[in-house]
Amino acid sequence: MKISDEIFLTGFVHKKTNLMDELCHRITEQVEIGLTETCDIDMFADHPIKDECPVCTNPLPLEERESIFTTCCGQLICGECVTATKERCVSGHLCPFCREGGQNNEFASIKAHARRGNCHAAIYVSEAYRTGENGVEESRYHHLKWLVTAASNGSDIAYGMLSQCYLNGIVVGRSELKRRQCLEIAAKKGDITARRSLAKMDREAGDMERAMKHMEVAACAGCTVSLSNVFQGLREGIISKIRVDEVIKKHQANCDR
Repeated sequence: MKISDEIFLTGFVHKKTNLMDELCHRITEQVEIGLTETCDIDMFADHPIKDECPVCTNPLPLEERESIFTTCCGQLICGECVTATKERCVSGHLCPFCREGGQNNEFASIKAHARRGNCHAAIYVSEAYRTGENGVEESRYHHLKWLVTAASNGSDIAYGMLSQCYLNGIVVGRSELKRRQCLEIAAKKGDITARRSLAKMDREAGDMERAMKHMEVAACAGCTVSLSNVFQGLREGIISKIRVDEVIKKHQANCDR
């Protein structure tokens, strides 16, 4: 190897290391921001009501995967509206919101939405870099960079996804405390998956009462899986019949919205 090549490679590695260090700092800083933003929210307060679908105005589903991100206009739309629009369309697919078809350069359009502060678009871009889809090269750095961007723009699920960094030691060091903090921020902001993860962590730690409280909150919000867990808690004597009856009422009320 020539000396000039060695200097170039050394400089490249040094630059890459600096970028990762900066990203580590950004992740840590964003977690601190999230803790500050949610410090006054009771961990076991009623689960936040999801945003409305811009088409039917009903609350979006609890589970993020049951909503569809529209790459043309950057909206998050409930799956029912997307399905209904597809059934009505005679030729091709039209967006239920803007009534337009696909973009010529779809990924560029999504990135533009993300740069303008659309947290759902930032999540989409982040996942593209994680999997190497949409014609982009797989990149851990860009995956996490856009994930932090999504969190900074208010995404609840972004914090839940950042918890994996502390679980697996990706960029940041492994930390159960930081992992839990990310999940708690996500749960307080409205991520039902993070809420269930916290319940699982508490159950594995032997704190069944706290785990049951997480399940109650999720079940009251309309999560059927957590409602089954609450019934199991009743059978095991962890939760009283009175509390279960209250959970059922709130669960039904939220399902009927």
